[in-house]
Amino acid sequence: MRLKARLGRLEQRLIGKGGCRACRERRRFKVLITAQRALDGTVALNDPEPEPCPSCGEVPEHIIVVIQEVVARPHEIAQAN
Repeated sequence: MRLKARLGRLEQRLIGKGGCRACRERRRFKVLITAQRALDGTVALNDPEPEPCPSCGEVPEHIIVVIQEVVARPHEIAQAN
């Protein structure tokens, strides 16, 4: 029993907790994507998103999206004052 439990823990550490073997090396990465929200509310990505894994179809990286919101342009602020 003890040997079986130790082998199970070793396999979990080597293989990881579930997931695709083809993309397990990519799971530890974090990707920062910047985007910009226009005055009309649309969001445009400045950076491309990572490609999904060809085997499982999932994107294994942890994606962080930073949205910059355009509130007013400098000439609009000057006109308001």
